[in-house]
Amino acid sequence: MIDLIERSQKKIPSYGLYVTMPDPQIIEMAKISGYDFARLDAEHAGFDQTTLSEMFRTARLLDFPLQIRLGSLENIDVILAMEPAAIMIPDIQSQEDALKLVERTKFAPLGCRGMYAFSDAIRYGGIDRKEYMANANDKIHTIVQIESKKGLENLNDILSVKGVDMVSSGKADLSQALGIPGQTTDPQVVEAERKIVKTAISKGIVPTLFAETPQRIRAFHEMGVYSIIVGFDCSLCLQALKDRLRICRESSAEN
Repeated sequence: MIDLIERSQKKIPSYGLYVTMPDPQIIEMAKISGYDFARLDAEHAGFDQTTLSEMFRTARLLDFPLQIRLGSLENIDVILAMEPAAIMIPDIQSQEDALKLVERTKFAPLGCRGMYAFSDAIRYGGIDRKEYMANANDKIHTIVQIESKKGLENLNDILSVKGVDMVSSGKADLSQALGIPGQTTDPQVVEAERKIVKTAISKGIVPTLFAETPQRIRAFHEMGVYSIIVGFDCSLCLQALKDRLRICRESSAEN
């Protein structure tokens, strides 16, 4: 499986898909389409336990990095046992928040993640517990998401926590926190994201952001961002459906 951090460090772009549709076929389609990774948005979308298990199993069999964004640390051990490529927790506001996240997602000496002998990597990956323990901290990446004024103020302390691997912004919530709700292209939001990227790179942490346009992707590359989510499955599917119908109607009109 490709290592997104290693690719970013080598300045190799990795393009990902946010997944909100609870169906393993979306993971297959993302892989076949050439995406480098996907991230389940379990903060805003509902995924039951069976569906999550099937989606992570599909990703494992396809050797495809599947991350997940959770709304909280509740039941995180269940998710870790499914072997996500990364765990993202939103709205990290302080160094204490980051420490709690690392504590739950990393084994000692970085944290105290619960030890479990039947994770998917051990059961199906052909490795024993000792080997798994030696490599797990590097295989499951920990992502903090900065979405508030307090998070921006404490950014340096947050990204100084050993065990934080990647950082993301949350431009919609940042716009609200900055008093300009919904204005995600406002200079204040752009500058906040620039600060996040600059601080991350200075500390050797990989920034991973969302970009909806080619212009924004190019701007991120110029800033040193190479791990980029480029769309949501639901909106991309909806647009494809609209485009197909438009083409059919235009073709009928021409006849």
